[in-house]
Amino acid sequence: TVAAGTSAESFTVTTYPVTATRTVTITVTAGGVTRTATLTVTPPSGGTPVEVIVDNGQASLTGTWTTSTGLAGRYGTNYLHDGNAGKGSKSARFTPNLPSFGTYQVYVWYPNNPNGATNIPVEIQRPGAATVTFSIATQRSGGGQWVLLGACSLAGGTGCSLTIRNAGTSGYVIVDAVRFVKQ
Repeated sequence: TVAAGTSAESFTVTTYPVTATRTVTITVTAGGVTRTATLTVTPPSGGTPVEVIVDNGQASLTGTWTTSTGLAGRYGTNYLHDGNAGKGSKSARFTPNLPSFGTYQVYVWYPNNPNGATNIPVEIQRPGAATVTFSIATQRSGGGQWVLLGACSLAGGTGCSLTIRNAGTSGYVIVDAVRFVKQ
C-alpha cells in the first residue's frame, strides 16, 4: 500500500514461499482513474523444497500413549511411546496441511531406543486413492534424524494423513514427528 499523496516508482510484493505459479492483481487509483495490472510470478527452478513437519503434539491419538523426554535425539521437546503394551490397539495419526498436489518424500523422526520396536506399520491415507503402506524396520538404531520411508503422490490441504500403529510389533513403539518434502 502506498499512502495517499506519495508516489512510488517501485514496490515489492512478497508471497512466501513461492511454491507454485501465483497471479497477483494490482489496482491503482489516482485522480479518479483506476488502472489494474496482473502479474504472474513463477517460482525459480532449483529453489528450496517445500516441507511440512507435524510434531507428536499435533497427532490424533487412539489408545493411551506416554509422553516422555528420557531418550536423546528426539524432535522437539518430547516424544510419545506405547509403553510396549496394548499391541494392536494404539495409533497416532499425523495430518499435514500440504501446499499443493504433488509427489512428496515422507520421513519419520524418532529417538533410538535399545528396547525399540521392529516392523512398525505406517499407513498414508489419501482421499480417492489407495492407502500407501510403509514399515519402519527398527527403532533401535538409525533414529535421531529424518528417516525416509518413501515417496507418494498426495493432494494439497488436510485430506491426507499418516498413521503409525503398534499392531504386530515387539518392543516400544515411538512416535515423534513426520515430515513431507515436495519433490
